[in-house]
Amino acid sequence: MSKQDNQIVNPSGCFIFLQAKKMIDPVDDEQYSAIQKTFFSTSITVGLFSFLWARFYELGKYKFMIPNRMMFYVVAVGAPSIAHAFYRTNELTGFISQMDQKYYEQYQALSQK
Repeated sequence: MSKQDNQIVNPSGCFIFLQAKKMIDPVDDEQYSAIQKTFFSTSITVGLFSFLWARFYELGKYKFMIPNRMMFYVVAVGAPSIAHAFYRTNELTGFISQMDQKYYEQYQALSQK
């Protein structure tokens, strides 16, 4: 597609499709793998840290903010984990959309064959 066209282009999925076919630059693949690995490892770390914090809170005999013990753990561990997952997902999807723009021409040429 030329830059003179005034059409809106949504190249969503180009990067993932070409990655599955091993047709992307290895540097971009390494960056994607590093972001994805960081996403999972930090999510696990946040979950474990939140659980530890909730457990110390419980052992300290403080008054629960929520009457049900199980619900306390769901909120104490779930809220930080979900907030962190949204943050990391935004970073991951931002990288993918940048790569979609970069690889759109290659994807378009492949789909026209």
